[in-house]
Amino acid sequence: MVKWRSEIIGPWIVDPDGQQSKKLSRDYAGCFISDVTGQTNLLPEPNLVAVVVTCEADVMEAIMADNEYLVVGGRDARGGDLMPTKKDKGGVPDANEFGMIRSFLARNGVSQAQITAVIGTGAQGRSKADIAALLRAWMRTLPRAGGIVDDQAP
Repeated sequence: MVKWRSEIIGPWIVDPDGQQSKKLSRDYAGCFISDVTGQTNLLPEPNLVAVVVTCEADVMEAIMADNEYLVVGGRDARGGDLMPTKKDKGGVPDANEFGMIRSFLARNGVSQAQITAVIGTGAQGRSKADIAALLRAWMRTLPRAGGIVDDQAP
């Protein structure tokens, strides 16, 4: 089977042993997950982490249908065509999709003022990948539980 590689934004969890981990790891075992924001020691709000996930196509379809995750782009693991879906996940979101992105962020602890400051009030011709890049850059500036801010952030 062909594997798909996609960027996904989703929540993290605290394991029973007190360690923070990506919820996606628990929900979709068997996926290779790489953190693209370099976030550690996260604060409880906003509860977001951006990752790159490599997995089988059927697993990716399940993740895309899961409201706890926002899939912002995808290609097969060899760098081929965008994932075959009903909507091009790398394209410019329409007003409804942009509203779903804002709603997803709000459900995960981002205030409306923060959302507007980071991604604005509409797509304005930006692709989901462009919006994901803005979110990644913003997430890198968030303080960590120990008060550390990533000085590599743009």
